[in-house]
Amino acid sequence: MSRQITPQDFAEIRWRGNWIWVPEETISPGGFLAGVESTRRKEAHGLFRRAFHLGRVPERAPARVAADSRYALFVNGQEVYRGPIRSQPRRLYYDMFDLTPHLRSGHNILAVYVKYYGSPKSYWMPAVSNMMLGKTGVLVFEANLGEAGWLVSDPSWKARKSDAWSDDWDTGAGGMIAGGIPVEVFDARRFPYGWQGLDFDDGSWGAAQLIPAVHIGGFARTKPPTDPYGPLHPRPIAKLGGEVKTPAAIRVEYIEGQVDRAIGSPVKRVEASIGMRASGTGRAERFPVSLDIPAGGAARLVLDMGGIVSGFVQFEVASPAGAQFDFSYVEEPIAGPAGLVGMHSGTRYIARGEHDRFQLFDSNGFRYAYVLVHGAAGSVTLKSFSVQENLYPWQEGAGFTCSDDDLNTLFRAGVRTVQLNSHDAFLDCPTREQRAWVGDSAVHQMVHLATNLDWRLARHYPTLCSSPRSDGILPMSVVGEIEASGSFTIQNGRNITTPAFSNAGEVTIGASSTFSTSPTSSTTAESTGRAEDGAVTRARLPVVRVANRQAAKRRPLTHLASPNQAGRSR
Repeated sequence: MSRQITPQDFAEIRWRGNWIWVPEETISPGGFLAGVESTRRKEAHGLFRRAFHLGRVPERAPARVAADSRYALFVNGQEVYRGPIRSQPRRLYYDMFDLTPHLRSGHNILAVYVKYYGSPKSYWMPAVSNMMLGKTGVLVFEANLGEAGWLVSDPSWKARKSDAWSDDWDTGAGGMIAGGIPVEVFDARRFPYGWQGLDFDDGSWGAAQLIPAVHIGGFARTKPPTDPYGPLHPRPIAKLGGEVKTPAAIRVEYIEGQVDRAIGSPVKRVEASIGMRASGTGRAERFPVSLDIPAGGAARLVLDMGGIVSGFVQFEVASPAGAQFDFSYVEEPIAGPAGLVGMHSGTRYIARGEHDRFQLFDSNGFRYAYVLVHGAAGSVTLKSFSVQENLYPWQEGAGFTCSDDDLNTLFRAGVRTVQLNSHDAFLDCPTREQRAWVGDSAVHQMVHLATNLDWRLARHYPTLCSSPRSDGILPMSVVGEIEASGSFTIQNGRNITTPAFSNAGEVTIGASSTFSTSPTSSTTAESTGRAEDGAVTRARLPVVRVANRQAAKRRPLTHLASPNQAGRSR
């Protein structure tokens, strides 16, 4: 029987599963008229477990899940899915999949990690909360286990808030650019090892708490659809994935002097070490890489991936408990402090002294990974380091080959570049910020339509971008701190309209820019444009055929971003 799961497997409008969160975090009702709080929300991390028994494994086990902000779901210790994809909070998506391949007869365990970002990021924005729901992280899950009935999120789940991650070091001084991509600071000594597994003892964990939607005219419902997340929509794009990438070169250096641990940011610690004197520089051929850290000293490794990679950093170390590993991920070798638009991505890992294997939750893009090792004297070994790429898949069947090897190489490089910038949205870069800029997507879409038989991301992107500000203008970047702040658009404060066409072939764009075109059947026309300052420029313009010229005149730009509206004229 087919394992494909569709929305038709969940016939009811209202979910069976409930919104739940960890018991340690008290959520107090807000004011009668709820809204976004003025204070900065805290990052939070929730762990959830639900044990269940199966007499036999069902042929199909349709499951769906959603969370605010992101989740990773495990069955019997193995990761099954991550999500949801980026979206405006009132357009929240759910993921659906078949649990059957991961189930067994007898005892089973479902485990979910939920990360709530708190403050806006480059690819996430907080919901406008009601009196209860939308103030912090939440999870909702349901699965049809056949004869065993429905497994749903409710207070029967065990839950615990984890304090292994910390954002106390972040003063917010980096601003919007530096704060766009989360920096994970993780103390493994404070994290329960093996929490996803069957044999883990969760007896000390509390019961998950239900989070109701409380607002004017509401009924304190705990099951979607609810404010502020709306009806929840099925994921419209493919599951991300990719290859595991390992370093092409490894350089080892020993640092003379002590690392300044008063510097909170792992990225800034690495940058500060660049000015310190290095000795004993050498290269390692492969992992494991063993280091002998002197008392009060440090070592620095530079891992060259051989090209840009994008995905989940994962590594394993053997070291004394408390040893610190500060990572900085960059496109080019570090020469000094990063500027405003430089790379600000990094990680800090504090070893537990055993079972020190870690995979980052958030995706990072880079070529060079700098690793500053300090905080413990003696033998330290970096046993492995790799990146599990997390990119939009390319469906085979479209390609390009010719007799010119340089053109073939250029084609492959072009596809790889766009793939690196194709996640759950089209990005301007996989490294520095990972934002979804509305205008940049034109290039990505054309490459997808020409080279990838899976067009779902290309189709979905206009829907993602159809999120006008209160003044009707599209934000420069969607689903992130730029849209959340209501600021920044390409022509901020101007009344932008779509081109107006006349029978004479004159195209008027915006308030005062006019391009004159002559009728032609070619795909582009050489045109003369008058800019606001009177300068004359030349431009290659696409020739747009409009069935009804009068209806096309001065249509608001926001209509372009809506697939339903855009389809009314050709």
